[in-house]
Amino acid sequence: MPATFYQQVFALILKEARLEWRLKYALGGIALYLLAVILLIYLTFERLEDRVWVLLFWMAVLFTAANAVAKSFLMESEGRKLYYYTLASAEAVMLSKIIYNFILMMILALVGLGLFAAMMGFPPERPGLFLAVVVLGSGAFSLVFTMVSAIAAGASNSGTLVAILGFPVLVPVIRLLTALSMLSLMPLQVASPGLTPGQGLLLLGGIDILVLAFAMVLFPYLWRD
Repeated sequence: MPATFYQQVFALILKEARLEWRLKYALGGIALYLLAVILLIYLTFERLEDRVWVLLFWMAVLFTAANAVAKSFLMESEGRKLYYYTLASAEAVMLSKIIYNFILMMILALVGLGLFAAMMGFPPERPGLFLAVVVLGSGAFSLVFTMVSAIAAGASNSGTLVAILGFPVLVPVIRLLTALSMLSLMPLQVASPGLTPGQGLLLLGGIDILVLAFAMVLFPYLWRD
């Protein structure tokens, strides 16, 4: 790709960040939602069993991703879409959205993890593995919700379409995230039955790359429409 492509991507990421910063109520609402969910869990359960801790953590991250990322293209006005169309290529627009949403989602997931650890402890025996899962999981959620948001943006009932399109892709992602998170609860000396951490991380990374490739190939056709 020529250098101008990466310049377009960088410029669009900065523009997205400035827009989000200008609309502070949107970021504040997402942060408040995440804090409220974690606080509700903390006030409801006196003590969490390790597997329940993992389940509730990923539920909080998933619902936060649905609120933070799924709006990527749904909130764009026709005027702004036309402006982006004249400013950059379709691939640059999609890649900038994915990168920005990944950074946003990773920050939210790490903040959520910090709050969970502060309020309800940190049960994983393999913190490195769990952090790797959090990073790859943030990437998977940002990719899936950005892609389905782009597909649903042109439909009349776009909110429902996001849920319908996102669910089949999210099922294997959530299955892998929970399986790897459960492995992180085991001590390093204990051999993991079935799926190994390396295999799981490779599968999760492969899903991320597959969704990214699909989004980059499909979006130019949606962009022209």
